[in-house]
Amino acid sequence: MKKLFERRSLMGFILKIIGLIIIFGGTVRTIIIISEVSPEFEGIMPVLNITILFTPVIVGALFIGFGEVIDLLQKIHDQNEPEMEMKELDSPTPTSFGTIPFESEQYLTEFYANKNEVIDMISPTKNCDIFIVKVDGRTEYVELGGFTPRILLEVEAEKY
Repeated sequence: MKKLFERRSLMGFILKIIGLIIIFGGTVRTIIIISEVSPEFEGIMPVLNITILFTPVIVGALFIGFGEVIDLLQKIHDQNEPEMEMKELDSPTPTSFGTIPFESEQYLTEFYANKNEVIDMISPTKNCDIFIVKVDGRTEYVELGGFTPRILLEVEAEKY
């Protein structure tokens, strides 16, 4: 029972709790209904009791089952994730302009061509307007947020 309610994903856990609430609430409701049934239903009472009792039990079991399916899918996803990280580590680092928008690449290439310099590599930073540019053996941080590219000072570049 403890392993059934192990929390792998929030949604799966919530569905399992909802299933338990439905089963418990349905059982309490069945007890209340059975005690209040009028004598005119005595002929169909066993069938009525079983129907009233098992309907919420089945619905609750379905909720628990859906929660378990979500947890199993999360477990499969978690098992595959280390493989993805290993593939990312094995792949070569980008040596060209593959990881930045084409328009940004064009702006930077044109900017350095006007200065008669050749770009070795462009890398993105956490800020979408700032790029790390390796030019002729040196590394510069360039901001593309304005009308023209601007090379950042060392103090400004420390943030990125």
